Amino acid sequence: MRMIVELKAAKTLAGEHVAQLLGYQWVSRMEHGVLINFGAPTFQIHKFALSRSERE
Repeated sequence: MRMIVELKAAKTLAGEHVAQLLGYQWVSRMEHGVLINFGAPTFQIHKFALSRSERE
């Protein structure tokens, strides 16, 4: 399985971080993406999946 992994070092994840990952997914037509933030006091990881219709 191929996926996009977006790494961040921010105090907290913001909407623009999510939008950036979803944009990368849409442009590359990849179904799966993971957003990982190492900069927060606690490790943050969010998974995203685009449906076929969202990728087209």
